[in-house]
Order: sequence, then structure tokens, then C-alpha cells
Amino acid sequence: AYHHNLAPFYQLADLVISRAGSGTLAELKFFGCKTVIIPLVASTTAHQVENAHAYARMAPELFSVHLQQDLEHNPARFKQLLARELSMP
Repeated sequence: AYHHNLAPFYQLADLVISRAGSGTLAELKFFGCKTVIIPLVASTTAHQVENAHAYARMAPELFSVHLQQDLEHNPARFKQLLARELSMP
């Protein structure tokens, strides 16, 4: 369901998996959410990839960037990534 107020969900999350829309990334940074960013790669624009890397440089303790195609080709890698991210403070 759609929720207008995501603040309670952000505050409860141990880890967020997100695309890289600029508004969403700004909210995640504001709430200090540890986030795995999987940017949407489109043939016409690379803005999500650019957003993702900009936020990862700005707050590397919160954001890690992973390309969907890399995770799709190796599902075990995605499981390892989640386990690692959840185990880190």
C-alpha cells in the first residue's frame, strides 16, 4: 500500500534496499538509513546511477551501490551482500 508518511518506516528499518531517485535518497540520508542502492539503468538517462554514486561518496557509511545486472547474474552475491550489510554497525 502507498503511505504518505514514510518516516516511521525509515526509523524502524535496519536496512533499506532502494532505487536511486533523488527524493528518496535525500529522505534516506536525512533519517540516517543504511541503504543498498540498486539504481535503475535506463537507455535514455543515467541519472539514477549518478545519484547513487553521489550519495555513496557523500555518506559511504550509509550507502552502497550495486548494479542490478551484477546481482541478477549472481544471486548468491546478493545474499552475501545483505548478510554483510546487516552485520555491519
